[in-house]
Amino acid sequence: MTVEIEVPLNSSASVSLAGQNSGPIEVGSGRHHWSYPYQLPEVTYPPLTLDSTLGELIDSPEAYALVLSIIPQHYPVFMARMQARAEVTLRHAIYSNPRTEKLGPQIDASLASLGQ
Repeated sequence: MTVEIEVPLNSSASVSLAGQNSGPIEVGSGRHHWSYPYQLPEVTYPPLTLDSTLGELIDSPEAYALVLSIIPQHYPVFMARMQARAEVTLRHAIYSNPRTEKLGPQIDASLASLGQ
């Protein structure tokens, strides 16, 4: 990560560097430069369930692939209906499928087996 700033004459600035746990750095007028390794913070997601949104499911490639492998076994046409509906819960999407009684429990058990 490289941060470069220029503070106008007779001014000061408070600089917070992304990914650094230290507080803001107070600097005076002039050019300032910081360079340091930056690592994205590790993000932990809650376990996926039938109440997770399709958007949350998409964020987990393993779970998404698993669900996409299950749905065509029950109703292949349903795949197109899931596209672009990221805010819908998986449960709601499943219950709009004509074969809910088998699809829901199978997806639920598969997500639980991922141990997320």
